[in-house]
Amino acid sequence: MTKTNGKPNSLIHASSPYLLQHAYNPVEWNEWSSDILKKAGAENKLLIVSIGYAACHWCHVMEHESFEKEEVAEWMNQFYINIKVDREERPDIDAVYMNAAQLTTGRGGWPLNVIALPDGRPVFAGTYFPKENWIKILQHFAAAWKKDSQELIEVAGKIEEGLNIMENEHFPKSDQDAHELDKNIPGKIAENIYAQLDLEKGGLDKAPKFPMPCIFDFMLNYNYYAKEEKIKNAVHATLVNMMEGGIYDQLWGGFARYSVDEYWFVPHFEKMLYDNAQLISLYSKAYALTGVAAYEKISRETVEWMYRDLYLKEDELFSSSLDADSEGVEGKFYCFTKEEIYKVIKEHPEIFCDYFSVTEKGNWEHSNILYIGKTISELAEKYKMSPELISAYIEGGKEKLFHARSKRIKPGLDDKCITAWNALAATGMFRCYLFADDHFALAFAQSVKETLITKLKQENGLFFRNYKKGKASIPGFLDDQAFMIEMMIEAYRVNWHEEYLLEAKELLGKVVAHYWDEKTGSFFYVGKEQDQPVLRTKEIMDNVIPSSNSAMANMLYTLGHYFYHEEWINMSKRMCSTVKNQAMKYGPYFSHWGNTLLAHTYSGIEVAITGPISREDQRELYKVPGIILMLKGKEPTSLPLLQDKPSSDVLQIYICKDKTCGLPINNVQEALMQIHKMTG
Repeated sequence: MTKTNGKPNSLIHASSPYLLQHAYNPVEWNEWSSDILKKAGAENKLLIVSIGYAACHWCHVMEHESFEKEEVAEWMNQFYINIKVDREERPDIDAVYMNAAQLTTGRGGWPLNVIALPDGRPVFAGTYFPKENWIKILQHFAAAWKKDSQELIEVAGKIEEGLNIMENEHFPKSDQDAHELDKNIPGKIAENIYAQLDLEKGGLDKAPKFPMPCIFDFMLNYNYYAKEEKIKNAVHATLVNMMEGGIYDQLWGGFARYSVDEYWFVPHFEKMLYDNAQLISLYSKAYALTGVAAYEKISRETVEWMYRDLYLKEDELFSSSLDADSEGVEGKFYCFTKEEIYKVIKEHPEIFCDYFSVTEKGNWEHSNILYIGKTISELAEKYKMSPELISAYIEGGKEKLFHARSKRIKPGLDDKCITAWNALAATGMFRCYLFADDHFALAFAQSVKETLITKLKQENGLFFRNYKKGKASIPGFLDDQAFMIEMMIEAYRVNWHEEYLLEAKELLGKVVAHYWDEKTGSFFYVGKEQDQPVLRTKEIMDNVIPSSNSAMANMLYTLGHYFYHEEWINMSKRMCSTVKNQAMKYGPYFSHWGNTLLAHTYSGIEVAITGPISREDQRELYKVPGIILMLKGKEPTSLPLLQDKPSSDVLQIYICKDKTCGLPINNVQEALMQIHKMTG
């Protein structure tokens, strides 16, 4: 007999909302643990490892179709040990089994459903299966294990061999040219990316379209030096079409995870913390570099949305995501019929509907996704009104519809807090202050930073992965540590408190000790004291989030220059050399690496400041990619470059490279001219 839906399984004690969603399934689910693997071995049963996340639409579908059904549960419970994994809490497990799916089927995605030996080695991996197909798979492998377990063991051995080959494909056999990096590399990466962009609508030239912030962050940084009009236009096309499209919530703020079409029109409605955190950084920097006021508006609105919808006052951190569905319907919270809009907006609703492309029949599934289809000037001409009056009607309509929508049932909230994503959010808000002067963002970033440091630090000085209701339970991974370091450096950049740099330096030393692999010149995703299924993976390629190795290469470069730590700088160079050929060939997926390659080849500039400097002047200097900026205050300094610099009551700027500094300059524009000569 299996459990009924009225009785919980062992997931009832989980911290993950995704696991808790399955706590009343009749399937006897377990969380991943070494004890569960031991149980599988003792009972000689195959594992089912089912992986997803709370905002995953098809994960919910498969649960309703299969995991809630008694006839499915009977097969799973009798012949398998069943494990549920939240990929956001345990990306280490997800990485292994996603690679297995890619290796054996050529595709991946979630839900990810794996059948594995009792020791965790996979023999089969796939994504969503209708109930009938899933039952056939269960029956097949149960019979195969009973008839000839050795055959499945051999299959697992071949998959394991393939996974090891995949894991080492990024690393050349020789690193003899480890320090040979030249200025041609970033340009070739940019050319490769540019060739794959949709120059009209922005983003990569394919559907579905993901925001991919690190691609356009690199393109902005590269174009600071290259000043190519075509790159400027391509970045602008992406940023404008995203913020005017359906992927951006025109009433509420915040970006959806991706657009299902090539026009940024129909979003997959889930909203992720990590996307929005990075997009705050991107739009803030783009505003500083271009002066486009709309970019500043978007960065501020996104900060406000994160505070309004994702911030958990109890935990003092951000939750992970909002679901795509509400009341069981994808997008229901976000869409309106024309009739609904006319009931709410009484003053010129036709202008509002015209601006946001609303139709009587609906522009999507008999309802309307709000996206900007006309300009203010076009509407002013059409309705014979001033642009200011048109804008006032639109903003008034947005406010009214915003309040009307607030009364709807909201999408589900994944309320676990992920360290890496919260660090990205704090970094984004620091940059929103640095580049867009948003004081609310600064105060909020400081609060999140302090919570992370005080509540999530492990006894060994590294950071936990997760936090919920006062408890952290999973040791952190490489991305958690890397983005914490980046956040600490960003905190220094906005307020010059050296203790933040010293904290970052201490953490970097611990990361090197726990994660570094000298053989390949890269970092493992899992620390040496943590358990990893099948093999210790490495995260190399950038995607929607920068890879943890590319982030670490950047941190080694940055802190290596702040503290004159040559070993760290050389480690960063070695890492960049390892991937440079792939970066030039597969640019979009090595774009964050491109930032560190750009820093090594174009910059290496250190700027020591004594005396007072305005935020405006500081902002101008920080527009220079890869620059290492530091300020000498009244207190003793631990930064080598500042130690021999005399204190000053007036601004003094020292431009330094390769441990050699020029004479002090007291004008930022003159300093920038000198920097441009040195980096040109």
